[in-house]
Amino acid sequence: MNFDAVIVSVLRDTEHRALLATFGLDPFSDPDKRDDDVEIWRTKLDRSGDEPLNIALTCMDEKGIRDSYGRTKEILKAVNTKSIYLVGSAGGRKDKTSICHVVVSSKGIMYYEKGRMRAGGTGDKPEYTSPKRLLKNEVKHFDTLYTYTRGWKDEYNSILQNLQQRYSRYNKTLPMPTSEPEVHLNMIASGEKIVNEELMEAICSLNDEVRAAEMEGYGFAKACDESEIEWLVIRGISDFGDREDKENWKTTATVMAASFLKIFLKHASQLPRQGERLESSIYVSQKIPDIVRQELQKKSIDITAVKFSLDLTISDLERICCILYPDMDSKQIRKVVREARAIAFETKYADRTEKDDERFTDIERWKEEFRDLLSDLGIQKFNKKRVINVGISNCLEAEGLFDKIEEFIGIDLSPKALEGAKGNCPKLKCIVNDAEDLHGIENGSQDVYISLRTYQSTLFDINAALFEAYRVLRPGGWIVISISNTFIDETKGILKGLLLPESSEVDPDLPYRFISKIRERLKMLNFESIGMRMGMVEDYIYGQRGR
Repeated sequence: MNFDAVIVSVLRDTEHRALLATFGLDPFSDPDKRDDDVEIWRTKLDRSGDEPLNIALTCMDEKGIRDSYGRTKEILKAVNTKSIYLVGSAGGRKDKTSICHVVVSSKGIMYYEKGRMRAGGTGDKPEYTSPKRLLKNEVKHFDTLYTYTRGWKDEYNSILQNLQQRYSRYNKTLPMPTSEPEVHLNMIASGEKIVNEELMEAICSLNDEVRAAEMEGYGFAKACDESEIEWLVIRGISDFGDREDKENWKTTATVMAASFLKIFLKHASQLPRQGERLESSIYVSQKIPDIVRQELQKKSIDITAVKFSLDLTISDLERICCILYPDMDSKQIRKVVREARAIAFETKYADRTEKDDERFTDIERWKEEFRDLLSDLGIQKFNKKRVINVGISNCLEAEGLFDKIEEFIGIDLSPKALEGAKGNCPKLKCIVNDAEDLHGIENGSQDVYISLRTYQSTLFDINAALFEAYRVLRPGGWIVISISNTFIDETKGILKGLLLPESSEVDPDLPYRFISKIRERLKMLNFESIGMRMGMVEDYIYGQRGR
């Protein structure tokens, strides 16, 4: 089941009823679906100027870090989502928060059980985990000062009044906030103990950013991290570990947390969204991992069990094969693994046509976009520069852009693709080579290093390739890299994002992960004037080698 967001509660009789009511469902309703032990309530949330969010609501029914870790894993098996949120109540820090204030884990979750003090005032450090880039940045920039004008106060008042009416039928009362609540974008502490005043004081001594403490956040976050799912924990303050009536406030505090999340989801400018599936394209008709496996199998190397993750590099695969086959010569393994990758890319891309290239939806516009970028970087008389294009393929886009460069080197894994590139660029010097090892290219010999739509490739080693880019560029030379952000599907048209490894799902957020990784490595290599630019069908990142 695909959802844009999944929201999880812990306590069924208080927190989950509050969550259902907040998102417009009957708090005493049965779930829409059961998947093994996971119950799911479905709803939609309208967003102004955007498609509604498909949302799943569910309940852990378990307390504590260990149970929350396992239950979160079960939930993530039952649903397919890009983001998941844990909401509920928590004990608050008395000197920094008040009852019904809301704490958002924008600064992470601290597992305080690892921070036990020992004699002499020393001890182990707590463990931490933080939300991923997109949600962390989005909640950071979400202006809580304007939460009321965006309807938060009206939202939670309406929900609480409706719940009050429902509860009165069961002779229950619901306490109401006595003052306007605040939102704290801070840290939440998590552990296996029920929090009292003394424990809260000890927890806060470990990290002054802590504003709330509970029992499920760390297990929830660790399970999400392992599944590479974006997450947040949002807690409403129900007590300070000293209130006899704290059970009465759990429902109200959860409404405060869930209603804030509802407003955030409505108005946040960028959220992780569930990607579409690519059905009819060169990119799914043959997959690089499948071809690599087939080629290595011919050499009696079975890598069926190897998962081709985003971070798996060609060097990683070589090492894995050496471990699996210790009696084989390591140099021979390296040779056949590299050959398998080259065959895979030649099989898939050497005969690429304009129909397979998203830039040719408007190739002149794309060329103008690229020329403008070079001009803005101060790269004048481009045809007179010494240019290297890494991952050039058959260079269908060459005419009027690359075909007149006088000193032009094209690097690719595929001899067949380079033949096509040579036909499009008569002056091209073709070199069959890996981007990660540009042997034969002298140090500091190039004015401009270009690599278009290559750095996101399967098994590509970004770190090694950037070291080589730095080596072959002269001081003051420019690097220009692009990451594809668009696919053309024959049945669905244009889809934004990149394919997830070994799947047909297009992830709209994945291009930014690659861009971010490349940017950090460029900084490490002391490139200057690093910048980014969004393009028609790809995003660019560039920098200038330090002098």
